[in-house]
Amino acid sequence: MKQITKLIHIASAVVLFAVQPFCQAQKNGNNVVTHTGDVLQMLLPLSSYATTLYMQDGEGALQYSKALVLNITTVEMFKLTTHEWRPDQSNKQSFPSGHAAAALSAGAFIRQRYGGAYSIPFYALGVYTGYSRIQAKKHYWHDVVGSLLIAELSQSLFSKRYEQSSVSLVLNGTKDMHLTYTKTW
Repeated sequence: MKQITKLIHIASAVVLFAVQPFCQAQKNGNNVVTHTGDVLQMLLPLSSYATTLYMQDGEGALQYSKALVLNITTVEMFKLTTHEWRPDQSNKQSFPSGHAAAALSAGAFIRQRYGGAYSIPFYALGVYTGYSRIQAKKHYWHDVVGSLLIAELSQSLFSKRYEQSSVSLVLNGTKDMHLTYTKTW
């Protein structure tokens, strides 16, 4: 139950931190959606790392790091080989969206490592990041879907379900002792 509470707090913090740049951008007259997507592409992966630190899950941090490197490398390889024009015609690096791939990697990691319920805010903000790239005319919808597939595949190769193990020695009032091994989430 303690871990569930921790994850709920982390997810809430992610949402609250995401709202701040939105409000600041609106105050400054910037394109709110685009600016928020720019921030979320960095904030969501950092939040995944923060989750592993909070859970004291060094193995999870290493798994996420490996998957994120694969994610970024795959995105850049596709950008260099597909040569698809962006909707605004600024260059030929539309497919896939790097912003969306980074943001969606956080949701994929949290889902695969800690469970689906905890990933909902991460996925929601990741999808919003993808939307921000479409509305900014930097990507098409299929660029974002491709980014989701890359994020999911990268995470599936490296991220394993989180299990805490504990060992306890139980004395039952007699001379015999037994060792109890329990796995808890």
